Amino acid sequence: MAEHDLEVSPTGDGSFTLRRTDLDEPYHSARGALQESRHVFIDAGLSRLFAERNDSTPVVLLEMGLGTGLNALLTFDFLKRHPGSLQLHYHALETRPLDWPVIDRLNYCRNDLAEYSEKFKRLHDAPWGIPVDLDERFKLWKWNASWNDPIELPPADLVYYDAFGPRVQPELWDESAMRRLAERLRPDGSMVTYCAQGAFKRALKAVGLQVIALPGPPGKREMIRAVKDI
Repeated sequence: MAEHDLEVSPTGDGSFTLRRTDLDEPYHSARGALQESRHVFIDAGLSRLFAERNDSTPVVLLEMGLGTGLNALLTFDFLKRHPGSLQLHYHALETRPLDWPVIDRLNYCRNDLAEYSEKFKRLHDAPWGIPVDLDERFKLWKWNASWNDPIELPPADLVYYDAFGPRVQPELWDESAMRRLAERLRPDGSMVTYCAQGAFKRALKAVGLQVIALPGPPGKREMIRAVKDI
């Protein structure tokens, strides 16, 4: 992506995000990039999944919108803080990859994330479409593909749905896109996202997913978890 279309912006919790100037759209909440990602994707998604997992089958996680890589970084941190043998297979879709010099300006690997600076750069440098072991429990696949591309992926236990919002990318939040979500989830699999718009919730229900409204991160009243029935 052209660097002139991107602007580094501070957020309310002291972390940074990027704003797409061509779309007038930020990658994360202005209230706090780190706290939003932790609240929506780690606490409401990954933490719950690991608490309920009772077998040794690798967890398959699919992220819609790798973006800055913050969600992947926090997922790696979660895994390192929860010792065990359970492995995670992380698939991430991204159509407009960011260059490392832009990512590096965000300075995510500091304070309690400082130990992951080498892993974080390796994540961004990883080739597309080829599995990469970030460590013995975290296997990464990056796909240069959009949500609606006919790419074959394993059924997901959890989806981080982190596309730009409906104002900017309405085709990623409609009933057709949610039908693709239902197809990509395994039975009892779930999706978490920051978006809680009424039309989006109706699209989820229309394809047979159970919609659960949860308290949102600071600045948002709600977020959504959607679950596929067994």
